[in-house]
Amino acid sequence: MPAQGLSMLESWTIDPWLIAWLALPALLYLRGALGMRRRRGAARTAAFLAGLAVIWTALASPLEAFAPLMLSAHMGQHLLLTMVAPPLLLLGEPMVPLLRGVPSAIRREWLAPFLAAPRLRRAMRRLVHPLVAGPLFVLAMFAWHVPSLYELALREPAWHRVEHACFLVTAVLFWWPVVGPAPSRAWWPRWALVPYLLVADVANTVLSAILCFAPGVLYATYANASSAIGVDALADQARAGAIMWIPGSIAYLVPAAWIVVRAMRPARLVPGGSRRVARESERVAGHEAPSSREREEARSVSLPQLAVRRDARRRFDLLRVPLLGALLSRRSIRTALRVAMLMGAIAVVVDGFSGPEEAPMNLAGTLPWTHWRGATVLLLLVGGNFLCMACPFVLPRMAARRFARASARRESPRAERAERAPGSASRALAAAAPLLRSKWLAVGVLVAWLVVYEAFDLWASPWATALLVACYFGAAVLVDSLARSGAFCKWVCPLGQFHFVQSTLSPLTVAARDPGVCATCTTHDCLRGNSRADGCALDLFVPRKQGNLDCTFCLDCADACPHGNVGVLTSSIGGELRSDAWRSSLGRPSRRADLSAVAIVLSAGAIVNAAGMTAPMLDLIARSAAALSMPRWVAASALVAGSIGAIAALAALAAAPGRGWSRRFAAVGLAMAPLGAAMWLVHFSFHLVTSWTTAWPVSVRAVRDLGVGTMEPAWSDSCCTNPPEWLLPASLLALSLGLSLSIWTLARRCASHAGAASAVAAAESRVTRIAVRLLGSLLLVALWAIAAWVLFQPMEMRGTLGWEVAP
Repeated sequence: MPAQGLSMLESWTIDPWLIAWLALPALLYLRGALGMRRRRGAARTAAFLAGLAVIWTALASPLEAFAPLMLSAHMGQHLLLTMVAPPLLLLGEPMVPLLRGVPSAIRREWLAPFLAAPRLRRAMRRLVHPLVAGPLFVLAMFAWHVPSLYELALREPAWHRVEHACFLVTAVLFWWPVVGPAPSRAWWPRWALVPYLLVADVANTVLSAILCFAPGVLYATYANASSAIGVDALADQARAGAIMWIPGSIAYLVPAAWIVVRAMRPARLVPGGSRRVARESERVAGHEAPSSREREEARSVSLPQLAVRRDARRRFDLLRVPLLGALLSRRSIRTALRVAMLMGAIAVVVDGFSGPEEAPMNLAGTLPWTHWRGATVLLLLVGGNFLCMACPFVLPRMAARRFARASARRESPRAERAERAPGSASRALAAAAPLLRSKWLAVGVLVAWLVVYEAFDLWASPWATALLVACYFGAAVLVDSLARSGAFCKWVCPLGQFHFVQSTLSPLTVAARDPGVCATCTTHDCLRGNSRADGCALDLFVPRKQGNLDCTFCLDCADACPHGNVGVLTSSIGGELRSDAWRSSLGRPSRRADLSAVAIVLSAGAIVNAAGMTAPMLDLIARSAAALSMPRWVAASALVAGSIGAIAALAALAAAPGRGWSRRFAAVGLAMAPLGAAMWLVHFSFHLVTSWTTAWPVSVRAVRDLGVGTMEPAWSDSCCTNPPEWLLPASLLALSLGLSLSIWTLARRCASHAGAASAVAAAESRVTRIAVRLLGSLLLVALWAIAAWVLFQPMEMRGTLGWEVAP
């Protein structure tokens, strides 16, 4: 192959992020178009996919590589992004297919209220008005060709991407009135678009002429690069102007001529002698005028497409997946999972007490803090609360419960029936342990957990980790012996509270497959239990259960249901945070300040816990301890507790104190959960990605210490690896998604329109609701900024050999 051809091939860029961003709309479009295949032609699908392919060509082909060196290559990019890709995308009429391609839960819970907002619809309609879209497009073209801005885009890759985004967005707005993608309605008659296109062509001609006939090189970067690549910079600038002039004029004049020709076509005769006037104003992108039914669908496209109510029988059910569903449905398999986790916990405890003192060489110093935490956040993200399903701490409780039940059955069968009677669980819990009736105890335990972890470096002490696990078992047995079984999980366990709150963003939930079956059920075995299986230990009644809060995924309700009507179904991500509907065992979240406090502590703790391993925070703790002549653990405790308290105080202030404050506090507190979950994901994933190899050498060492194997551990695997390049952008993306979902949750909970899932009473003043939205959003943005700042700091590579602060 000639050297020039090989060089061109090597200049293609394979950017995974660009491919992912283009693949997502392609997949959504195809998914939506497949459901409309009877009403859509293949040409529209091909046009949309071709538009995406043109964008990829502009940004990944050799044009991107040569853009900083040759103005003509850069101009080729602009031509593709402004005059080729946007018309193709709009010819594909993407609005309805993209909406139909989004999962119905997201479409219904997230997009429907957002896209149906009257202000948004008015704003979008005004943006595509020719008198707005045209000037915006021309202004963007001229502004970015000003030498100072153009040079900025050449020097800074971030600004280069902003430039391309401006061109693409304004071009889509510009071409929207021309193409008129269904189901949009035209502002102007078709003939009025001819001068609209001609004015744009005149502006394009002026800018092209400036480039072609300029006496000197306008952009210093190209003048400096010309000698290096052997290209005359002034001649290349003239070529760039010609590229912009001739193909650009063709792009404007051809559709203008097409509109004129279509407008001059005579009226057509239809059978029967009647005349049908095919008015251009009723045509969209050259297609036939829509029928009355299609026109009616077009008027309300956003709401019917968004408000699709999903039949429960068609929802994905994990328990009906071949093999996997059958395994999870078996109580013996779930018990085996708990036994396996128990064996792992015992190994951690034994090795923590008897193994090496260095944390990276001990099972207790690596598996719980690196691998278990990383697996937890990933499982919660892609599935549900499966770690609680496999929790080993419930095994002693299960054994004690069965022993007590057998004893009670021998002594008095009537006592067992009384235990299963509705409401007896709540009365027994209140009588046995008055403190175990709210999550305030869990709030205190969570704060203590976060403080002790950072103050005493639990991650660096295998002995302390082993003691913690052993105490966990003891606490579970003790609490459940004082109160009804399940009280530890529901009211005390800090890990359980973490899983509960994070699982509100999980795509799966334990729910009734057919609510109609539950409506006719008279035994309510899912709650009470029966001779075959126990009912829900956390007092969750499946027909009134909503989401994953307080649900451990134990599936005892599925075992007890005589109708086989309980499954693990898909759910709206974060839907239970936005809804204030009454739910079993919890009531209304807006009346549960303790639940909001748990969410606030976990969200604040996510940022404080991650910041605790950064160099600035470590230096601040050391300097504070030295300045105040106090032990390090005291300074660390004060700093962690003070930071969490400060964030909680800001959340309370953002709720605008006054009448109805508790409901607004719940809105702000629960809205913080998505951002906190994103920070936990980023933090724990960082450790998992950079230190996942540490599990192998410590496992080899532990097995060898038992005298089973002779393999030498490869301690080089216990050293941390450099974070991959994709980790930081992915982390920032996760934080941004968490922020967006948090702000959206806050807006939904503060909404007062009829039918909204609102936690703020409709009687409250509109000014108060706006203040809560504004103050809460400012708090969320500030927390996001702090979290993003943490990602850019040098970090302590905990759990690895040589865990000193690394950049």
